[in-house]
Amino acid sequence: AYDNFILFGDSLGQDVHLTGGGTDSYYTFLDNLFVDPGSTLTIDQGVTIYSGGSYEIINNGSIQAIGSASNPININLEINFDTSNQVSNLEHVNLNGNTSQIFVNQNTINFKHVSVASGDVYFWDSTNSSVEDSDLDSLGIYDSIVNLKNISNLINGIYVYNSTLDAENILIDGGGFLGDAINVSNNSTLNIIDSTVENLATSGGGSAVVAYNNSVVNADNVTIDGGSYGVTVFNNTDLDFQHGVIKNMATSGVTAFDGGSYTS
Repeated sequence: AYDNFILFGDSLGQDVHLTGGGTDSYYTFLDNLFVDPGSTLTIDQGVTIYSGGSYEIINNGSIQAIGSASNPININLEINFDTSNQVSNLEHVNLNGNTSQIFVNQNTINFKHVSVASGDVYFWDSTNSSVEDSDLDSLGIYDSIVNLKNISNLINGIYVYNSTLDAENILIDGGGFLGDAINVSNNSTLNIIDSTVENLATSGGGSAVVAYNNSVVNADNVTIDGGSYGVTVFNNTDLDFQHGVIKNMATSGVTAFDGGSYTS
């Protein structure tokens, strides 16, 4: 195989298609790529993208990167999902180039079978996005609506701020965000089903789920096993915990105070 050396360095202003197959599936970028509003960057399965320097993809349009289990897409440079009203879809993609968090600030983006080397994904002002069957360490959601499904290694937990998160079949094993596995605050709603939080620290005062400041948590068939606190709700926040189990907590299973309520 050989590389196609591509020099962008300016706004795309048009659609670009990085084709896969044969010997032309390797691309080395020699400058930044700006995907403008109205433009689409299409990446075929099997494509590998390298950076010839400290370059990145800045998306203000749409990225359509659909790989396969046997022929994934590998992106080995920074990628920034900036403000966009278009839809982006990434499937069977390895995002290997981001050395810190990936920030998603666009209306709709769908990750499916996506591996994030940096481990952390943050959504801002994203009103209809999803992450499914993907490999990441933590998820931050700010002013957004996100669906999360089939995630098994969220060791650094979930933070939800002024947002709605629908979560299904999630495993958080140890770790957490600021000591809490799931932190829900400021007019947020968490709907979580068929999920497990386990092996949290038994000291330090962290909770498996902490919710506060006018938020709502609806939990169905959720297991919380091991840690300091199970669920903590306060400041006019409601928790509905159905068909679940809270066990092996060092301090308390459920704590509700200062306007927090709990039903099961």
